[in-house]
Amino acid sequence: MAEQPISGTHSEDTPDILTLRIDGLHCANCVRAVERALLALPGVARAEVDLPSGLARIVPRNGRVPLESLIAAVEQAGYAAVPLSPKEFSAHDAAEAGFACPAPGRPAPIEAGQEISLVIAGMDCNSCAAHIERALNALPGVARATVNFATETAHARLHPAHSAAEMLEPLRQAVASAGYTVVGHQTADQGAAAADEARTQRLEARRRRDSEARWWLQRALEGIGLALPIVALEMGPAAWRAALPHAGWITFALATWIVARVGLPYLRGGWRSLRRGSANMDVLVSMGSGTAYLYSVAVLLAAAAGRPLAMGHTHFHEAALILSIISLGKWLEARARGQAGHALEGLLDLGARRARVVRDGREVEVPVTEVRVGETLIVRPGEKIPTDGAVLQGESAADESLLTGESAPVEKRIGDEVVGATINLNGMLRIRASRVGEATALAGIIRLVEQAQAGKTRIQRLADQVSAVFVPLVVLVAIATLLGWGLLGGAWTDGILRAVAVLIIACPCALGLATPTAILVGTGQGARHGILIREPQALERARAIQVIVLDKTGTVTEGRPEVTDIVALGAATPEAVLATAAAIEQYSEHPLGQAVTRRARVSLAELPEPTDFKAVSGAGVEAKLEGRRWLIGSSRLMAEERIDWPGEAPSTAERLEAQGKTVIALADAQARQVVGLIALADRVKPTSREAIDRLRHTEGLDVWMITGDNEATARAVGRQVGLPDDRILAGVRPDGKAEQIRRLRSGGREVAMVGDGINDAPALAESDLGIAMSSGADLAKEAGTITLMRSDLRDVAKAIALSRAMMRKIRQNLFWAFCYNVVLIPVAALGYVPLLAAAAAMALSDVCVIANALLLKRLRL
Repeated sequence: MAEQPISGTHSEDTPDILTLRIDGLHCANCVRAVERALLALPGVARAEVDLPSGLARIVPRNGRVPLESLIAAVEQAGYAAVPLSPKEFSAHDAAEAGFACPAPGRPAPIEAGQEISLVIAGMDCNSCAAHIERALNALPGVARATVNFATETAHARLHPAHSAAEMLEPLRQAVASAGYTVVGHQTADQGAAAADEARTQRLEARRRRDSEARWWLQRALEGIGLALPIVALEMGPAAWRAALPHAGWITFALATWIVARVGLPYLRGGWRSLRRGSANMDVLVSMGSGTAYLYSVAVLLAAAAGRPLAMGHTHFHEAALILSIISLGKWLEARARGQAGHALEGLLDLGARRARVVRDGREVEVPVTEVRVGETLIVRPGEKIPTDGAVLQGESAADESLLTGESAPVEKRIGDEVVGATINLNGMLRIRASRVGEATALAGIIRLVEQAQAGKTRIQRLADQVSAVFVPLVVLVAIATLLGWGLLGGAWTDGILRAVAVLIIACPCALGLATPTAILVGTGQGARHGILIREPQALERARAIQVIVLDKTGTVTEGRPEVTDIVALGAATPEAVLATAAAIEQYSEHPLGQAVTRRARVSLAELPEPTDFKAVSGAGVEAKLEGRRWLIGSSRLMAEERIDWPGEAPSTAERLEAQGKTVIALADAQARQVVGLIALADRVKPTSREAIDRLRHTEGLDVWMITGDNEATARAVGRQVGLPDDRILAGVRPDGKAEQIRRLRSGGREVAMVGDGINDAPALAESDLGIAMSSGADLAKEAGTITLMRSDLRDVAKAIALSRAMMRKIRQNLFWAFCYNVVLIPVAALGYVPLLAAAAAMALSDVCVIANALLLKRLRL
């Protein structure tokens, strides 16, 4: 094989990066073995292997490396390596592998393919999910697939060369070949019809879960009803059996009916699992109940043949009750899982079903799925706003609490944006639809929450690896228990019963449900409070956060500065200073420029048109007016352009800045002199001080504020919110914020960044945890791993608290699931757990894990 250029990023200054997927990793020793094998090659400068994602990142010494030598080194270490192209390794993969993108020497964000979600029926435990996951990841067009047992969904990210439409059928076939059924799907199609179909599928999934719960309850009640006579005959006084001829055959008939009716789903599921080369919970239940049943049949037949066995009496009641109690646990589990998803499912019911549309001059009522972008909608008081849009006519207030958690009504006037599913309170509005279907804020919230629920944390991947070998290990323990009691103690009867107890008490489902149920409940509750956790890895990062950096404008402050002072210098007048500055800034998108223009338009009907407009990043703008060149911006820009400050201009600027105001200077570039100063103030949000106090004192974080403003203004704002001067980073250009985040991280501390998600995107990406503050209508623009629907800094503290609470629940659940199995399996093998107690413990273990996760609903944020 010829030497091939490695895949990844490329520049003249940094080497490319090769990404390999390593198959066969099981533990940290595997990781070290692969890393040692790669680093032993002379052409490799650095190699990092991530266990949860299975990705290896190799940095060569000279920009190129023989691909075959890397693969050979991995194979010699006992593993398999699959090279990934640049497009196959996206920022999402990097995040899962623990590589923050972009950063020097790290993979940069690369285009990702389309995504598709599948609703899957027939999964019984986490082993089923793992089997489907392997089948989906084996498809050539799938970049990464995850299957969530708790939500019964699969989420597949495709290679860019493949579309969701062409991959849907191969995905269905892969699931079918694994022994399961796809009953619904959803893509990122932005049409209204797609939104309606997605909602129908979600509601159908809810009905299916309810129907499944009722089915398990019916089977459990039927089994218990028939098992009671068996218990009476086998465990009751001997006189009862003597009084009833053929009592043994009666118990046999009743037990056979229970095994056939109640136990059939377990038998089928176990058989399907074994046929595909894996083992799930159904295998354990089938083996345990089947062993007790067949053992009893053998005793009964031997007694009927006149050759009673030394093994003792029948245990039909235990086989019957094992199946019935576990089925009762299945009902409780289905009910609890339904409750875990209620917070998200409640969002499905928020949207309006019909809308009043103006068509051909008439008001027509149509299904909301038929609304098109640009159409005019009529919304009367008390009605839900059908879709996202802008107010064309009327004034009212909107109740947005169901989407943002904000209880106070929000005033709406002409030009204001409205969000679909919110409620128009007290005035009639005419609205122009701007987003429909899957493009609306509500659909985006639901989609983001579902994607987060489909993802996996690193700790869950560890649990999945344990689950993959759990059932075979339990079977081996059961066999060892049987042989130990039979060969060493000579008590084969006890050995059979103890082996059955081991099979029954083991619970792989608790391991599989521990993480996803906590994520399911927590992300749903977060969405109810306007907190969107976009990926589960954010939970682990939030738990470890030590430093949090707040962008000033729009985060700590309102983000809408207003002109407070206009100072004319020399022969200029305040009116001329304002008019000239506004003319230059009228096309600027910077908040300060827009504030100057707003102030000028109050008194000026028209502004002259500038030419040769040029923005100077983080410093100001320059343009020509009537052939004369002007500059407007910070003192740094004036210094760089060698502009003079006349008279008392510097002291005036310092006085205004000491008052917490931002001062920009207007300069005649040809005369090389400042002619005027404009001071602006951005009001601190009323809740910022409370929020920062909570972050510092309750959550124990080191809070910093970063801004492009000058130091005096930044310190004035810092004093208002209780931040010391040494925690203020002032005068930082937008492209320098990421460098400041990198500097704070250099000491090994975990750093979170809070910003608006657009201007602060590099800093958000550089941080360990990016938190983007947003309005619901701007949801799709955000770049953080956590998105806040409200621009309220208190929600940052709530998001941190929620993330940490979810992580605590995940760890508690995993601790319970591991301890349950580690402690009770040996206890059952030693004979201290009766069969019925083993069945009850197994049935309740799942419920305990889910119930613990449901306690997140009571969390006070």
